Amino acid sequence: MCWTLLPFLIMAAAAIAAVVAGPDAGLLPLLSLGPAFAAVSSGLRKTAVVGVVALALCAVLAWSQDIGGLAHNSLDFATVAGVDRGGRDRQHGAPAA
Repeated sequence: MCWTLLPFLIMAAAAIAAVVAGPDAGLLPLLSLGPAFAAVSSGLRKTAVVGVVALALCAVLAWSQDIGGLAHNSLDFATVAGVDRGGRDRQHGAPAA
């Protein structure tokens, strides 16, 4: 049970830290920890779900903090998406790039 909730708890903690610290802290890439832990502790489907939730949370936080839109946050989104994709590739046995 604990391992099932761990990725979501980590993303919640990262989101709270990003809100408390403000937009200048640059904490949105910490949301990639959720998919990273999901890749280690769960299957492919859950890793994909956690990745989608992390991307959605990153978009909502970027919008709510008025950081500057997709162009300004592309590295944040790429970090979260890259970790999610790497975790899913790892579960399929694909070599890490």
